[in-house]
Amino acid sequence: MTGQGNPSNRWLYWIAGITAFRIIYLAIFPVGLAGDEAYYWEWGRQPDWGYFSKPPYIGWQMAVLHWLGWDTTFGIRLPSVLYASGLLVAVYWLGRSLFRPEAGFTAMLLVALTPGNVVQGLIATIDSPLLFFWASALLTSWNLFYGKGGLRWAVLLILCLGLGNLTKQMMLVFPLLLLVVLAMDPMKRKGLADWRLWAGWAVTLLFLLPPLYWNSQHEWITFQHTGEHFNRGDASALKQVGRFFEFVLAEAFILNPVLYFAGLGALWGATRKFGDNAQNRFLWVFSAPAILVFFFLATRQRVNPNWPAVFYLPMALLLSGQIDALAEHKLRKAAIAVGFCLAFLTYAFAFLIPMAHLEGTKMDIFKKFRGYDECGRQLGEFLQTVPERDNMDIVVIGHRYQLCQFAFNTPGQPRTLAWNDPEAPVTSQYGIWEGLPHVPARPAIVVIQAGAPFPKDWGTRYKTLAKLPRTIEIGYNGKLFRRYELYQGTPFPQDTPG
Repeated sequence: MTGQGNPSNRWLYWIAGITAFRIIYLAIFPVGLAGDEAYYWEWGRQPDWGYFSKPPYIGWQMAVLHWLGWDTTFGIRLPSVLYASGLLVAVYWLGRSLFRPEAGFTAMLLVALTPGNVVQGLIATIDSPLLFFWASALLTSWNLFYGKGGLRWAVLLILCLGLGNLTKQMMLVFPLLLLVVLAMDPMKRKGLADWRLWAGWAVTLLFLLPPLYWNSQHEWITFQHTGEHFNRGDASALKQVGRFFEFVLAEAFILNPVLYFAGLGALWGATRKFGDNAQNRFLWVFSAPAILVFFFLATRQRVNPNWPAVFYLPMALLLSGQIDALAEHKLRKAAIAVGFCLAFLTYAFAFLIPMAHLEGTKMDIFKKFRGYDECGRQLGEFLQTVPERDNMDIVVIGHRYQLCQFAFNTPGQPRTLAWNDPEAPVTSQYGIWEGLPHVPARPAIVVIQAGAPFPKDWGTRYKTLAKLPRTIEIGYNGKLFRRYELYQGTPFPQDTPG
């Protein structure tokens, strides 16, 4: 796999080829938006300084796409391809800076072939920009403190950290780990007294002023929501053991089992030789402690597989450096072979599942994505038959994913209103935005999942709610998958001036 010729040209050709393939694949990817993708797209239609669960970067990104008119599945996902390729560029150059070009190329290839990077370049989630900014911050911090340094690297590091802070709360951990790296290095420890280091860190925190201001106006709702992620719950000991092994297996698949377990072994080896060189110490600090923390959390609660994603990048680089230094060609070939098979399957699943008639079953990994495009089309067809459609609200009762999926997939992408309970706690951005008025002035088409109960206060909002003869039904292979009922809400007469 090493090939001949100039390594600096080889890595560039590989990344260009990977990027081109992913753009072409994205154009034919036959699965609609996931719930989070449609939800973040909805954020972009109402840009703000902050949002319920995350800092505003992804909402601002979606706002730019909306301004460009890219309100399509392909347009929303295209930036993810660029983030994933940018991540590979950063991984290569960091491996080259830490070790040799061969190690950088191995790390780039191993990361590119992980199912995690495949998904990062396909689905428009917050993890795509976060991973890019994290990898770029690793590269810039190494060059700033262990390379030639200079103002250029300092500015780039500040931008990576600042934009990362606007992307996801996890980025706030990065400067703390960097301080640990510098404190552990006798040659760099004296730099901790340099005012420029602390001034640069302070500048990165200034990026948080918009979401902090927004949170101050919304009862610090993002902080409350983030804290809920660390709720132990009341799972039994046996169930928690199951969750732990489920977490480990999920991580092994997302990364590639060879890379995952060999990478953990590389971290253990670096632990035993911690003081040998700055490269190993740098990668170990940015990986091992956090991975141990997530192992501990997984013994106490459910841990989402994407949470520790950024900490596996240094692990992959450390393993690649050891493969290069020890000439572990068999391990390299095994990791690449397994990675290629898993990447191929990840890309192929979208087409294999319909071919095997498994849509909507437990075997369908895209089950939560499926059917909303057709739901929106059917709702749009019905709305075309409704007189005075432009003078009616569209109200969707249910989970936030249902609201944003109907908003995105219905032709014309109309605004959908949430039926919020003023006495219930806020659980999504829809609880912050203005939803259905307590006393609506306009009639409405109300969409609700079949069998779901109506809110208890419907009688105070609408004079009547009449069930319409049209339903929205989606089925696969003769089995009903999604079913929504439609109602027409008639408002109470409005008071008129006497």
